[in-house]
Amino acid sequence: MSENVRVLTPKQRRGVSAILESSTIGEAAELSKVNYRTVTRWLSLPAFTQELRAQQAAIIDRAAGRFVQGLDLALDTLEELMRSATSEGVRRMAASEWINQCMNIREATDIEKRLSILEKRLLL
Repeated sequence: MSENVRVLTPKQRRGVSAILESSTIGEAAELSKVNYRTVTRWLSLPAFTQELRAQQAAIIDRAAGRFVQGLDLALDTLEELMRSATSEGVRRMAASEWINQCMNIREATDIEKRLSILEKRLLL
């Protein structure tokens, strides 16, 4: 391990967890049983913010996984509503949502392709 990499103390690890569970820094300080100023100081430490970002990314990845797992059901539901809802308004909203999501996917795919091309050009 490099000398530049600082391992977090147990208190700092509790601080990271507390920040993830809290709405405010003050609440996180109380939850982790440290002073507010200590938590704000920790937030200026690269090792602390790296760990915080890593844990936030892991939370987002888990949430994204749940969204992906539910996509088929969501699409089935929208499709069923478009086909058989008795309310014309519900059918229209389902169709509109379907179209919007298709456009969002298309836009994200286009952006990803363009970004990939730019990254390849930068690496040349």
